[in-house]
Amino acid sequence: MKITPQASFQFKPGAVTLADLGKMMSKADNGTLSISIPQDVLVQSEPSSASISDPFGWNKVDESSQVENKPEVRPSVQQAIDFLASADEIRVIHTTRSLPPAYPEGFPAGRHAVGARKGEETKTFIMNTEGLVSHLGQVIPGKTRVDGYVAEVSDPYARVDDAAKFNESELEALTLAMMRNKPDEVATNYAAAIYSNGDQVKYTKAYIETVPLSNP
Repeated sequence: MKITPQASFQFKPGAVTLADLGKMMSKADNGTLSISIPQDVLVQSEPSSASISDPFGWNKVDESSQVENKPEVRPSVQQAIDFLASADEIRVIHTTRSLPPAYPEGFPAGRHAVGARKGEETKTFIMNTEGLVSHLGQVIPGKTRVDGYVAEVSDPYARVDDAAKFNESELEALTLAMMRNKPDEVATNYAAAIYSNGDQVKYTKAYIETVPLSNP
């Protein structure tokens, strides 16, 4: 089930974890999901006149024009995303062959090769999270700006062409698919960190869209 947010909000940096977010959510008997957020974790802003009184929607942003400006998801990339999100097995290696340190939160930055197997077929992806972060530096999805990339490759140790790297729409599709189908895979954290690129609101919205709802 896709959840359509009825309001937008911005958390203070580091104020809310996914565990905290889960505790804020509640489900009504009719199946609707609501969220109760303490004011002290939100970034406060002054309301605009449009938000106070705009009954005719004169100041509403034309969402259709925004959608048109988004890059398309290429069919070949969509096939790769579907394959990774439904794979029977996923394996991850660090292509620089360093022993990653352990962090209490997040993961070490690096150029990770992600192998996916479905039946007898396999595909390989590069998920690079050290564009701005030092090698093996700490990356926290939704908090750390990484300027990384994802690409399907044939050789995980070869240079990745810019044309092969996923665009913004493809990164979003990958992140939502991985969060929905492979929430416990480490590769899901890589994809989420690259897509959100330090934007906690972006990361939180992706999580809300994919959070599973149980029957009451």
